[in-house]
Amino acid sequence: MLNFMRYNGKIMSLTRQIARNTLVQLIGRLISVALALVVVVIMTRALGPEGFGGYSTIIAFLQFFGIVVDFGLTLTANRMLGALSSSVSSQANQQRDHAKLTPSRLMSNLMTLRFFSAVIFLGLAPIVALAFPYPTAVKQGMFLTSLSFLAIIMGQTLVPVFQKELKMGAVAIAELAGRIALLAGVILAAYFKTNLLWFMAAIVAGSATQYLYLRCAVSKFIKLHFVFDWPLWRRIIRTSWPIGLSVIFNLIYLKADIIILSVLRSQSEVGFYGAAYRVLDQFTALATMFMGLVLPPLTAAWIASDRGRFARIFQRAFDAFALLAWPLLISALIIGRPLMVFVAGPLRLPAISCAF
Repeated sequence: MLNFMRYNGKIMSLTRQIARNTLVQLIGRLISVALALVVVVIMTRALGPEGFGGYSTIIAFLQFFGIVVDFGLTLTANRMLGALSSSVSSQANQQRDHAKLTPSRLMSNLMTLRFFSAVIFLGLAPIVALAFPYPTAVKQGMFLTSLSFLAIIMGQTLVPVFQKELKMGAVAIAELAGRIALLAGVILAAYFKTNLLWFMAAIVAGSATQYLYLRCAVSKFIKLHFVFDWPLWRRIIRTSWPIGLSVIFNLIYLKADIIILSVLRSQSEVGFYGAAYRVLDQFTALATMFMGLVLPPLTAAWIASDRGRFARIFQRAFDAFALLAWPLLISALIIGRPLMVFVAGPLRLPAISCAF
């Protein structure tokens, strides 16, 4: 009876930690969404339909190459870190690798793998763009903005550590710092009436700020350095490729429309379409944020063959999604149209038709 009470207490404590971290991230996300909407408001008015279309094309094009770099590695890191918390998994790893797989060793290898793959694929993206009929400013913007994606990818590599430790406040602060830097850069670019490249430079500054904060904060939990552990790399890739393929197909489903539009239609029309998508993208990240917190304990329960605990965590996650989904759906129907009118400014009429 005493053991059952202790076990149940651990489950309730874990639930409270997940709820607290979700609340912190939710508050941070809401503030970030507000700042992002302000950025969109400024950019749509400063760049106009054609300039904002160029921005949308650059982001969508680079996302295809960025997702190849990710290839499910973020979710794989979550899964493997969760498995490390299981004593059974740790013993198995020790026997197989002749050295205990620690979070530091795992994350150092993931960081190295992602850095060099990002340099290769993100370096390839602007070269491939030269073959597309894009304006010169868009092609130049891809070279510059690839630095932003490099910072984003490296920052995402670190997030699973905070998720495992249930210390997502640092991630929320980093995101806010990045948004503030982005907003400051966009305001300056708009004030001095600069071109598209200066706005893309502001995006690079915001991403770099977010990554640098995460890199400093993660040192409290693990030590990172470049490591080339080829057997572990093969194991990571074997684990991640099914996830990576599903993420790639999902991205094609979500982003191929903008790429197709950018080739077949004018940049102004891409700007009309992209304005609505930029607003929607801010809210769809909520589900990913929440599942990132739930995945490590969920994985640990599965690895430990604790089906009861797995079912309880899964049920609570489902309940939370159900509670969040309906308010978001209803509020989108009520305020979606006036929100786009407020956000998109000169793009508002076509953007509204895209959103609905």
